[in-house]
Amino acid sequence: MSPERCMDAARGYLYLGLPDEALSEIEPVPFSHRFNREFMELRTAIHMARKQWLEALVIARNVCHLFPSSERGFLDASRCLHKLGRTQEAKDVLLQAPSSLRTKAVHHYQMSRLEAKMGNVDNARKSLKRAIALDPKYRKLASKADELRDIFQTIAEES
Repeated sequence: MSPERCMDAARGYLYLGLPDEALSEIEPVPFSHRFNREFMELRTAIHMARKQWLEALVIARNVCHLFPSSERGFLDASRCLHKLGRTQEAKDVLLQAPSSLRTKAVHHYQMSRLEAKMGNVDNARKSLKRAIALDPKYRKLASKADELRDIFQTIAEES
């Protein structure tokens, strides 16, 4: 099977919530294709779905190094570091992301989670407001995120 078909099958399994099967699907991909950005980002996503944060972090950091314009690589590295309890490092990685990412709601939402975790409530509130202004779907996500629930409540009361 071609690398593209293996990756398509893996994406399908990942979408269905079957990360073990997704990992099995990419095993046959030849070494020559394993440093392709899309392959590396997919592998990162699979390890994240399996809650293998350290393995995912290693790959995500390689994506950042090899493909510095990859927004996904920086987001994934930041999320992995956050899950590993390395919140300041997660924030630092996010601040090093391509400037194009800073215009997107996902960046501000992730930053709000990190700021909240570090106890920087005012910064978390500002970042969350920006995320919601850019994409209202983050309102629902914030209402369910443990570290953002109180901050979201104050934003909702202001509205």
